[in-house]
Amino acid sequence: MKLSRRAVMAGAASLPLMSSPVFAQGAEAQRRFEIYRGSTKIGEQVVAIAQSASGLKVDIDIDIKVKLFGFDAYSYSMMNRETWVDGEVASIHSRTQENGDSFRVDAERAPDGLDVDASKFTGLVTGSIATTTYWHPVFLERPVWISTQDGSQFDVNARRDAVTTFETPVGAFDATRYAVVGDIDLNLYYDPSGEWVGSTFEARGQTARIVTQDPDVSLTRLWDTA
Repeated sequence: MKLSRRAVMAGAASLPLMSSPVFAQGAEAQRRFEIYRGSTKIGEQVVAIAQSASGLKVDIDIDIKVKLFGFDAYSYSMMNRETWVDGEVASIHSRTQENGDSFRVDAERAPDGLDVDASKFTGLVTGSIATTTYWHPVFLERPVWISTQDGSQFDVNARRDAVTTFETPVGAFDATRYAVVGDIDLNLYYDPSGEWVGSTFEARGQTARIVTQDPDVSLTRLWDTA
């Protein structure tokens, strides 16, 4: 059994326009997620965010292992390090292993955009860019997302779908579901305070879910939109 790379990248409109963040240097927060395929837990993800003098540091670590009849059927690991300044991505440095294949992204802010050197794309990306980390709802307003696995550009549209009950390992609560369509298809869920609580997407005929373990931890407070 194998998950598709696009499904993992997807996993692992619209809100009022938001202002650029006001950074509170020294603040930090971490939110853990569990990853399921059907009812089986297959991995974990951690999103850790910290303020620094150079901007907002966002660290994402993902580890997935799928077994079939006791044998390793699929493995995936990502270490992604991003920096954000004035609401825009300033750098991305990620390394990914998928079933033994290696992928990377190295991107730095240039005067005219984001200069990307990655496994699937090399060049300049312009405009207001989101990454496939999903942790802040302002990303839903941005039409181009950069894959943090291989640098691919995804043209997407996100629309508010419904308020629903979102199940997590620590209980259920109301969340707004946003349907993302285009180059990738998935559902993203945000709680009433705008915190990303998880995702759902299709993976080889089953529903894959990313769900928070830490619903009381705030990441968006570090991106102050006041």
